[in-house]
Amino acid sequence: MKPLSLALALSLAALAWAGAPAVSCDPVDGIDSICGLVAPEDIEVLPDGRFLVFSQMHEGLGLSLLDTRDDSVRPLFPPGASQAEPGWGEADCPAPTASEVLLHGIHLLRRSDGRLQVLAVNHGGRESVEFLEILEPLDGLPVAVWRGCVITPEPLFFNDVVALSDGGFLASHMFSRNAQAWGAIRALAGAETGRVHRWRPASGFEEVPGTGVRMANGIAVAPDERYFYLNAYLGSEVRKYPLDGGQPLAILKIPRPDNSAWDSRGRLLVASHDDRLRAIIHGLPGSEGAPVDLRFRISVGFIINAIFNAFDHHDTAAT
Repeated sequence: MKPLSLALALSLAALAWAGAPAVSCDPVDGIDSICGLVAPEDIEVLPDGRFLVFSQMHEGLGLSLLDTRDDSVRPLFPPGASQAEPGWGEADCPAPTASEVLLHGIHLLRRSDGRLQVLAVNHGGRESVEFLEILEPLDGLPVAVWRGCVITPEPLFFNDVVALSDGGFLASHMFSRNAQAWGAIRALAGAETGRVHRWRPASGFEEVPGTGVRMANGIAVAPDERYFYLNAYLGSEVRKYPLDGGQPLAILKIPRPDNSAWDSRGRLLVASHDDRLRAIIHGLPGSEGAPVDLRFRISVGFIINAIFNAFDHHDTAAT
């Protein structure tokens, strides 16, 4: 990795771009650690509840599978088969090589045909959204097959992605890929550097109006796809929008919200960095073998009609 400027370190902190894994696997505040991972970024639970699929934001590590029965981890992609299919991204989008895989945000969706799809933001040698199918054999472990992709146009730099039932997706753009350090500085100064873009199979990309925020991060879509929820990392807000954008229907203040996910009770879970920016910058990236010691918060919310209703904040610190 090239030497990082302070501003670029800020942008990578917002990306949750981790350094070396922590050296200690001791429990912290009742939380156990699974060690030996490098920069785990985003996570999804497979329908059986046993397996977790997660991205590791490091070249060549891609998508991994964690078995919750014994906490064992194995790679899903790469390696893995590559077999493009119509209806999985753009026609003629080539499969990435192993050196072209560096995954960021991911999203799991059960397609209308019953197949299990994972979308993954890719920064590895090219900017793209990869379409993967998770095959669930009756006996044995799940496997991943690459099915297609969409190339991200200049100068967009995506953080997270959510699939839509029409075969498209929404993606959160943080700032220009060609000026990441400057984008982080502008966002710190109050500029709206990020927004949401929608990709449709028939018409391609379009910017979703009204979604300008200070460094867009995680994104989630309501199960009925009427609304989506955008995390403004340096704006310290979670915003609720109609699917087609426009004025936000609700804004909730949460310090530096990162990723979001729905739980089985229909609640939106928002993970955020609950520490000073100086501490975040100091911790990421770390030196070889150095632990990353940062506070985080999980906010739990019930969504009722067009407003956020009760949010409970649970603070903890982790290494």
